[in-house]
Amino acid sequence: TILPGIGLLVLGFYTSDNKTEYMCTLYITMSSIIATNHGYTLNTIDISPTFCGTLRGITSAVGNVFALLTPLAVQVVVKNEQDPREWRTIFIIISCINFLAAIFYIVFASGKLQRWTTYSLIDVVNYGTIRRSSKNHLNENHL
Repeated sequence: TILPGIGLLVLGFYTSDNKTEYMCTLYITMSSIIATNHGYTLNTIDISPTFCGTLRGITSAVGNVFALLTPLAVQVVVKNEQDPREWRTIFIIISCINFLAAIFYIVFASGKLQRWTTYSLIDVVNYGTIRRSSKNHLNENHL
């Protein structure tokens, strides 16, 4: 989220004279946002293959809350849509959120398989007969 944060910060300071530079920066910023999204999506598989769907649902829910709050923030900050200084404030706020997310990830996140992801397997045998297994599906050496 560092590169998207830098890109959004730079976008806030362009003027209407810099249309080509603006579009190139916007393209690079949006491409880096897409790459970042794939990275954190794959991280849920790394830390818990068992519960990656649940983790992905939680992270999507939190992300959607911020997506819902963004138009409200714009409505509060931007009173004159033609004033680039007001839009610059929005870009700075979004950049700061990106930088804080990057710092949080660097300090607290891990790609290591988590211990809480283990459980007893339910094996499906003979086309639908379910048999419980007491073995963990993960080897202790992986934890």
